[in-house]
Amino acid sequence: MPPKDLTRLRHMLDSAQEASGLIKGKSRADLDRDRLLNLALVRLLEIIGEAASRVTNPTRIEYRIFPGRKSSASATGLFMVTMRLIWISCGRFSLMTYQGSLTS
Repeated sequence: MPPKDLTRLRHMLDSAQEASGLIKGKSRADLDRDRLLNLALVRLLEIIGEAASRVTNPTRIEYRIFPGRKSSASATGLFMVTMRLIWISCGRFSLMTYQGSLTS
């Protein structure tokens, strides 16, 4: 695996773990009320998506990574994510495949 891919996978794992920690003990309603939580989760998902979009194809295939989207919409501020999707995404991170490889 190229060294840059390993770094990107670590960024993805770190961000996923951070997001999971932020929502631990919180409810979906907390996401609507807490603007800082909202912004933090959006940023962490952006980091994951950006890292995923830059992983090479061989590594993407090996680790079954769905590529992040490179979208001009996000660059122009038209990118919209609903709070429901943010909550679902952060609550369902399953990066155990990466965790075993990266933490050993």
